[in-house]
Amino acid sequence: MLRQTSILLIGMVQLCLIVMNVYALEPSTDPVLRIETGGHVGRIDAAASDRLGRIVATVSVDKTVRVWETGTGRLLKTLRVPIGDEHEGMLNSVALSPDGSLIATGGNTGKSWQDSYVVYLFELATGRMVKRVAGSSMVIRDIRFSRDGKQLIVAAGGKIGEVAVINLADATVLGRHSFSSPVEGIDLSSVDKMAVITRDGVLHLYQSSLDQNPRKFELTDGSVPASCRFNPRGDRIAIGFSAVPRIQLVELADFSGRVLTPAARMKKDLGLSSVAWSMDGTYLYAAGQPGAGGGKGKRVFIWDDGGAGAVSNFIIPAQNQVISMLSTQHGNLFFALNLWGILETDRHGELRYQKKMEKAAYQYNHDLFATSADGAVVRFSYSPYGQDVAAFDIASRFFVKGRKTDVNELVSLPTRTTEFIDLQNWNGFGVKHVIPKLNRKPLKIFENIRNNPLSFGIAPDGESFFIGASGAILKFDKRGRLIWRMPVAAGALSLALSKDGRFLITGMTDGTIRWYLQSDGTEQLALFPHPDQQRWVAWIPEGYFDASPGSSELIGYHINQGKDTEAKFVPMSNLYDVFYRPDIIQARFKGEDIKELVTLTAEEALKSPPPEIRFTTVPSTTADVMAKLCYQVKSVGGGIGELRLFQNGKLIKSDGYYRESVKKEKVNHLQLAQVNSRSLYTDLRSLAIKEKKPSGAAVTRDKGDLVDECVELETISGENEIGLVAFNARNTVQSFLQTTTFLSTRVADEPHLYILAVGIDRYRDSGINLKYAAKDARDFINSLPEKARTLYKPQHIHLITLSNGQAGKQNILKTINELATKVKHGDGFIFFNASHGVLLQNQYYIVTADYNGSLDNTDSLISSNEIVEISKKIKSLSQLFIFDTCHAGGVDNIVSGLYDARMSVLAKKMGLHIYASAGSVQTAMDGYKGNGLYTYALLQGIENGGEVDRGKDGNVTVQDLGLYSQEKTSELSAKLGHPQTPLIINFGRDNPLFVVR
Repeated sequence: MLRQTSILLIGMVQLCLIVMNVYALEPSTDPVLRIETGGHVGRIDAAASDRLGRIVATVSVDKTVRVWETGTGRLLKTLRVPIGDEHEGMLNSVALSPDGSLIATGGNTGKSWQDSYVVYLFELATGRMVKRVAGSSMVIRDIRFSRDGKQLIVAAGGKIGEVAVINLADATVLGRHSFSSPVEGIDLSSVDKMAVITRDGVLHLYQSSLDQNPRKFELTDGSVPASCRFNPRGDRIAIGFSAVPRIQLVELADFSGRVLTPAARMKKDLGLSSVAWSMDGTYLYAAGQPGAGGGKGKRVFIWDDGGAGAVSNFIIPAQNQVISMLSTQHGNLFFALNLWGILETDRHGELRYQKKMEKAAYQYNHDLFATSADGAVVRFSYSPYGQDVAAFDIASRFFVKGRKTDVNELVSLPTRTTEFIDLQNWNGFGVKHVIPKLNRKPLKIFENIRNNPLSFGIAPDGESFFIGASGAILKFDKRGRLIWRMPVAAGALSLALSKDGRFLITGMTDGTIRWYLQSDGTEQLALFPHPDQQRWVAWIPEGYFDASPGSSELIGYHINQGKDTEAKFVPMSNLYDVFYRPDIIQARFKGEDIKELVTLTAEEALKSPPPEIRFTTVPSTTADVMAKLCYQVKSVGGGIGELRLFQNGKLIKSDGYYRESVKKEKVNHLQLAQVNSRSLYTDLRSLAIKEKKPSGAAVTRDKGDLVDECVELETISGENEIGLVAFNARNTVQSFLQTTTFLSTRVADEPHLYILAVGIDRYRDSGINLKYAAKDARDFINSLPEKARTLYKPQHIHLITLSNGQAGKQNILKTINELATKVKHGDGFIFFNASHGVLLQNQYYIVTADYNGSLDNTDSLISSNEIVEISKKIKSLSQLFIFDTCHAGGVDNIVSGLYDARMSVLAKKMGLHIYASAGSVQTAMDGYKGNGLYTYALLQGIENGGEVDRGKDGNVTVQDLGLYSQEKTSELSAKLGHPQTPLIINFGRDNPLFVVR
């Protein structure tokens, strides 16, 4: 019995191990937040082109493949392989099939969930992964397609090397070549001869990829080769070297070799690692690490006469190592530079385009990267050696520019030596393996881990120190004993410490700046400052984010879909409605408990994916007033929630459920003047979310897993672009916007302009009266129509002003309903409101004239939900909403962030443009030269159209006027000592307001 029990127990254990192993053989499907700038943000390691040089693919340690159109540099596709922790998914090799239809890539790929490293094969047209090919037990180092595209040649290397020949039809290995030294590169000739270079300085030449009797050629000086390329005829091969300033040319006819040296003087330790031939074989090119003198860029050398003639050179305007050169169509040259980006020139060096990596490079910034005492202000440089200095204030949410206070006085560098801590060898950037020494003794942990030290700082109390490394951040006590080690996805190139002992702040290799707790290393928040010093995005690990206007596309989530399927990418903008929460970012920075605010994480939300959408019936051309359009929405596991239909960028139909807030418990009676920062924030914490169906919602039943429906919509003369987005059942994640277009040949009606101006400075509760709001409304409606006559006939401009007693909630809504019967698709509509505004229960409200002092009901408040309904009722596809409102109780950074969020979500949902007067820590000034400050700036823009017309095309557009009014208000308020920065939000299409004459 005991024996049987033991056998049964052993069997159960084995079964458990098998089950655990099965689960371990699949990539994690947990979302991984990634930077997305439209280009690489990590070191580029390889590039390849199709036979005609029409497209180029580049790969990077950022774990993406980017496909570019030559001649323009346009990004055609981004391909994503399954990724894992640390190195899993880093790519260092790529190949295109001769016709450009397939892309093969590999590197540190697949080993986490199987016994070998693999090559992933993608179909370019669809971006789908079509095959996963087992490559080698060693890291994939280079890949080539055979000339007919039927075979894949895969080079791999570790301490030794090998080359495998794989039949793509059935993924079988046709042949394998082994080497005692790591393989550094391979190439195939036009007749499928194969060249292999190995680290021991040997060129191995094969008559075909399956030839087992290679001819070997000892390369010059035994130097380590870096690349090899056959000329187009296949009778010569050029070899580049990593650390010698020359290349070698081998004649295959007589197997003779010649060393080619550049005419310009070069340092001995710099090499020409990359070689290429022109399409016709007339010119041989070489580049790599040579300097150009004067810091102008990198020098490229050219030998004419097929490499046998005279040598000349030109300079490309880029830094870092040229890791690949490729001949493209029209005789151009494509360059990939490892830490810089890509560019293309003609054969004489004239620049066609350049695309620099859009991220900060924090290496060699140890003497500049610094922070303020509380960790709010971070000074950094976008370029190595502190050449492009900037500063960002996470508490105030802006780049620090032109302030009276010198940034240098706000920040300080970390201490790097004390009586008890003397750390040497802590900067190992660019070096293979460095072991730091504490008081002349090696830190033993670095002998046993793959992390290289990159940055260092001593804690403010002098009792411990921190090392930022490649893949980890570590804290030690002053005797060198490890306190904690926190794995990180990128390398910590720079490091700063807040003097209050709270934050460790790092500049990472992916261009982010991250805040960790000094106490235990847990990440608190991250920032990606774009090099244009305008855009930025900040987020916390739970997925809530803050961003400058239009910057939410800079980050998103990589989601593995299995080891045999391409990964998908969900931009943060698809989570905008729920996760754009600047107030939560500010609360986390302040160290406040945010558990009650964070009711859902991005990881949880993304486990319920949005449905798939496709249009099933779309007219191509129609002359009818109404058009029928059909679509199908299908659940892929997350159900179906709200559907939003847009026409030319503007919301025309939605059937979802608004997310409204409901009190969890009864609270005391609240007056408007009492809704200050503290009370509003307390109010936020007392809310629960429930789903409420809006009046007029089309859907009254559960949608199930499929929606198949048609709509009749009014056409507008010319192009009609129809967009549709669908949310998951919980309304937390939206799908990608699917669009279709059709042409309407109907005769366009002459356009009308409708302006509704509401101004309230007299309330039933006289304690909150304003001074200039009613006048602001009158002045606005008297100013813009005069200019609008350049686009509209005078009799087609319709003006309505509601002020004070006329501007109760019911009368405003009644006026809107009357306008809804008159306004047509092709008309323009502007809603101007000057009054009190208030944030309450997670919504923005307009406070109307019949407000009697109580916020306990909404009879005198128009909510953001109701504003959406107003926009839908008005058929105009060109709408502008202007809110010159102030919050009666004032706000701080946290609540101002919520204000930005509510306004931005409102504009995005409607597909419209919104001007909001006070979008930061300020309240809107009520009084400047007879108007509210923001209205004054707006009127100045209308009056001085020539200054507003940014494009100098004679038109002042909605976006032009918004930007002018924002800058003018900021400028005037700064001079008055009352800072005010309007929030200008643009969704949908830009439209002209008037013509400059």
